[in-house]
Amino acid sequence: MVDGRLTEVNPELLQSIAQLLKPSYVSTDAILQREEEHCKKTYYIKNKDYKLIGFFMVNWEDLNDKPSVYLGLSAVDKDYKSSGLISLVYLKFIEDALRFEREQSKQLILYGTTVVPNVFKTIHMLFRNVSPRKDGSYSERASKLAAAYRRQSELSESKNPFVFKGVAADTQYSDMEKQRLKAMVEKHNFRLFEKLNILEEQGDRLLMIMYLPAEEDFETICKMMQDRIKKISEKASGVPMKLKDNTVESLTNYDPA
Repeated sequence: MVDGRLTEVNPELLQSIAQLLKPSYVSTDAILQREEEHCKKTYYIKNKDYKLIGFFMVNWEDLNDKPSVYLGLSAVDKDYKSSGLISLVYLKFIEDALRFEREQSKQLILYGTTVVPNVFKTIHMLFRNVSPRKDGSYSERASKLAAAYRRQSELSESKNPFVFKGVAADTQYSDMEKQRLKAMVEKHNFRLFEKLNILEEQGDRLLMIMYLPAEEDFETICKMMQDRIKKISEKASGVPMKLKDNTVESLTNYDPA
């Protein structure tokens, strides 16, 4: 199992999140207000000094009268950018969500928005039946769900239901973060956002709809990530990551005391 910490969104945690986000945004006020209003739960990781180094906000809700989870804001401390640390909290969420599906015998619909190439790539690595696909195409079922989410969010119809124009116009990345995003695009030759005319500077976002991996696929993903997780845990806590039952015990279980 992937052990971890999950908590209600609270003022103390929001203050720590604001500090973590500060280097990445011109102002964190708008994005935190938006995410606090939508998300009720947060997965988080702290290092040996009790400093927040990563988090992932979520909300369990309904989409089109189906059990769903909104995948909200996630980020890591600037010293852990592009390290894979955020995958740890994603893995913990996946474990919890798979448990829900087993116990309730219901399939969850997962969705969220992004304008970050690495998040797009990570979503495709960890989840299944993701829309849009890597080439920008999408299934008819996902298209209907995207249209339903647009209606639920009181957004007008669009030729491409996954392209949300100007929804985060009040959220601007810092110059440093813009340069980091630009470097990602060039490094991976990532042109999908350009192809879909998604402009970060205008607050555009891409909606992504996906489903949980199968149980056996989840175990395989955890095994594949063991070496990376071990390196991350040693950097954050000074001790190697524990491995359990051929899967990964998350750094979120690390107790500095």
